[in-house]
Amino acid sequence: FPIILSLTEEGFINVRSANYGRTDRYTCSQGRPSDQVTNDQCYLPSTLSIMSQR
Repeated sequence: FPIILSLTEEGFINVRSANYGRTDRYTCSQGRPSDQVTNDQCYLPSTLSIMSQR
């Protein structure tokens, strides 16, 4: 689950990018039948907002 973080001068963690889900056919595909990995657009668009609030 890719995430890009940085540390501000004040010591806060800044979430710059985040993704939860799959955007390609290879992520989480090992051992799964091909019909379970054909959908590569199963991600949560609000992940960055959710992670930024935590």
